[in-house]
Parts: sequence; C-alpha cells; structure tokens
Amino acid sequence: MEPDRDIPIEFTGKRPGEKIFERLWHESEYPSRTEFEKILVARTNGHYDAYLMKNLKEILELAEGMKREAMMGKINEVIPTYSSQRNAKSVMAN
Repeated sequence: MEPDRDIPIEFTGKRPGEKIFERLWHESEYPSRTEFEKILVARTNGHYDAYLMKNLKEILELAEGMKREAMMGKINEVIPTYSSQRNAKSVMAN
C-alpha cells in the first residue's frame, strides 16, 4: 500500500477542541530522568500534595453531607478547568 496512491490522504486542519500544545507537567511538578532515556517522571516538592489532600477531604465531607452545590464549588476552586456541565451530561447519558 502506498499513501495517496492506494488510499487518498486529505489534510483537513485542526479539529474543534484539538490542542496544538499539551502541557505535560503541572506548575508544581518538574520532570526527572529515569533509567530509560525517553521516559521522564513527574516530581513535586510535596506542597501541592498537602493542598490537594486537604481539599479532597473537604470535598468528601461536602459529598457525604449531600451539599452538592458547595461540593461542586470546591471542585471548581481546586480544578479551575473542570466543567461540571460537560461531565453532568455524560453522567446522565449513561
């Protein structure tokens, strides 16, 4: 098989929502080498971990108390890119 001869190739450009650049590390992480040349591991200084665990505990307490609005507010505070509308639609579809 030969591209463009056996199978036509059409370049359509970027699709809606497609990323040109994807950030691989969180702001609090830094890449460290491993014994494998092309594999890196994310390391943190531990400060973000403590912040995250504290907030996850608060989110769990709000969920257990059936305080949905407060819980969703806390999730959006901790993860600003989280979209509850998008995720609510996928949950309702199942």
